[in-house]
Amino acid sequence: MNRGQKNKPFKGKSKGKRKQGGRVNKPVKESGGALTKMGRADRRNASLQKQKMSRKDRHDAHRLGVGGASFPMSTPRLVGVLALGQEHAPRYALGLLGMDMIDEATVAWPVTRTLPAWKTDVTVFPLSWKSGDAPDEVILAGQCVDVLVIVQPVSLSLNEDEEVKLLISALKAQGMPSILLLATSLESIEPMKRRNELKKKIQSQAEFYFPDSLKVLFTDLNSETDCKGASRVLCQCRIRPVAWRDQRSQIFVESIDVSQRSAPHAIVVRLRGRVRKKDMCVNRPFLVEGLGMLWPDCVEVECHRDGTTKQLLPGRTATIQREREKERELSGEVGMAADAESVRRAEELEMKKREMVEALEVVKKVPKGTSGYQSAWIVESDEEVEESHENEEDDTMGDVDDETMEVVEEEGGREKGGEKEEYEWIKLAEGLHHDRKSSMEEEDLDEKKEREEEEFEFPDEVEAPLDQLAKKRFIKYRPLKSFRNTPWNKKAAIPEAYSHIVRFRSFGKTKRRAQHEVDLYDESSMARVGSMVNIIFSLAPNAQWVRPKLCVAFNLLSHETCTSVLHCTVKRHPSYTDPVAAKEEMEVWLGPRRLNVRPIYSDTTFNVDKHKSDRFFHDNVSSMATFYGPVTFPPAPILMYKVENGRKHLVATGTLNAIDPDRVILKKIILTGRPIRVHKSKAIVREMFFFPEDIRW
Repeated sequence: MNRGQKNKPFKGKSKGKRKQGGRVNKPVKESGGALTKMGRADRRNASLQKQKMSRKDRHDAHRLGVGGASFPMSTPRLVGVLALGQEHAPRYALGLLGMDMIDEATVAWPVTRTLPAWKTDVTVFPLSWKSGDAPDEVILAGQCVDVLVIVQPVSLSLNEDEEVKLLISALKAQGMPSILLLATSLESIEPMKRRNELKKKIQSQAEFYFPDSLKVLFTDLNSETDCKGASRVLCQCRIRPVAWRDQRSQIFVESIDVSQRSAPHAIVVRLRGRVRKKDMCVNRPFLVEGLGMLWPDCVEVECHRDGTTKQLLPGRTATIQREREKERELSGEVGMAADAESVRRAEELEMKKREMVEALEVVKKVPKGTSGYQSAWIVESDEEVEESHENEEDDTMGDVDDETMEVVEEEGGREKGGEKEEYEWIKLAEGLHHDRKSSMEEEDLDEKKEREEEEFEFPDEVEAPLDQLAKKRFIKYRPLKSFRNTPWNKKAAIPEAYSHIVRFRSFGKTKRRAQHEVDLYDESSMARVGSMVNIIFSLAPNAQWVRPKLCVAFNLLSHETCTSVLHCTVKRHPSYTDPVAAKEEMEVWLGPRRLNVRPIYSDTTFNVDKHKSDRFFHDNVSSMATFYGPVTFPPAPILMYKVENGRKHLVATGTLNAIDPDRVILKKIILTGRPIRVHKSKAIVREMFFFPEDIRW
């Protein structure tokens, strides 16, 4: 018997519900306030429209970095033009904007222009760098630009120019921005067959040095079509994000105005620029190139809609004042003077240099007009010169009258062949000092290389001194049964400078709180991204400041004005081959900061509470560089330069690892001797100690 399916009938009385299957359209409130009913098709269409707009905003923000509903204020793209070889950077900077070449002296850099074809604002400025110049301007530009345009003639090979390779290495180490490569002067190459070879060569070099470059354009920007093609690449390319740059607000200074204030007497500096990356807070200090860290007097924000100016004043509440006073107290200069041993070594070195200069300052009596270099070849001493003059005077006493003798004595000269030869006193240090100094530097360099090789071959091995008791020489050392497992008191024998530094209970929480603290301020102390601002500072009347070619102001985070102990993981650059000893002075670029420090080096072993100090910074090995410095929240790249004879050499690159004053770094030594006899657990060792008191001790 077949039984058919029977469903329970619907008991409702409404035919509309039966027709719609129980679904009821809910009224939706529109922007005008009226209630209306939306059908299924309308709801679906509205949802698709909303998804499309949201997708477009995310796409524009990811590709362009600005625009869309999430970014109401558009920030012009910042483009720097770096010309290599004999190329002229201002010409290509104007060509990217589609402007004709005009007199460079009449152009006020940077130049901002709207490109209507691509609906994008672009700010362009040239970089005046040539081979042999200091890389400071290019490094600072790499910290703020969105796109870096490199103009390279096709005849220039990046593999052959060492200065350019070092510059590219520094840019890569601190975070390379988006790169656009312009290869010029291709049409001047003859024959035609060689052009294709150069094209392939430039392409391969670009893939090696700039793997994430936007494009390689072979153009001289002579025609309107070439300029439009380059502008299209600039406007439609994706801005490469750099993490350490995006966590701080920065202002690219477009103009600087310096004036004198009468009451109170001070120098007023006004910086004008546009807020980038993140919202700017007026209650935080600024790090300005050439001026250091400064607290602003006020910030003027220009409103684009009505043309008015809104003035933001720093907070005067008790909490903000206490915070500023605390940070000023903790931001004392600890630096290189904190370590007593560093100060003592510096004083000893200065004393030795003074003694060498005094030893070189030998006074000689030489013929008048003799140069310092020529006087170095005169072997006679002062006594020999005086004796020779006395003998000559005795021989000619009878032939020369009294008047002539008086003239000779007054002029300090003698007659030779009927002409008077005059003498003068001269210091040999004027001619010999540079030669002796260079030779002594070479001897010091050779000695340093020998000590580095010995340290690498026999690490930590030390011999007891012959003229001093070992128990006095090594009184600061104590034996350890196990370098890894033996406990060590972290607070024992710390220097006095540690009373001025900052410790964090939880560095990770402090970092997250400082990065999100800007969002907690109200509108009265904030300037949004894209706003044009004027930052006003007051300097002391006797302050000396050289106007920089390129100026960038960074808005610091909380605690970044205090001083602590910084640990950076660094590795030697292959271009620098000279030995680097611990506590040698270095110029360090740490994120947005530039410092002069004397770092010490230690191993990078993890999961241990003690780390061994290294006397030298070895090659092909990662080391931990430790120095006193202002608090900087990671990630932050580090570039280490050494200044020698007025030139900067790239020594090492790396990143900021941690800020920890309690990281224990120990000097390890192993006393060595000459074993004579060994029997089971006993041995006879000579030349380990030279005094009976050391053996009994």
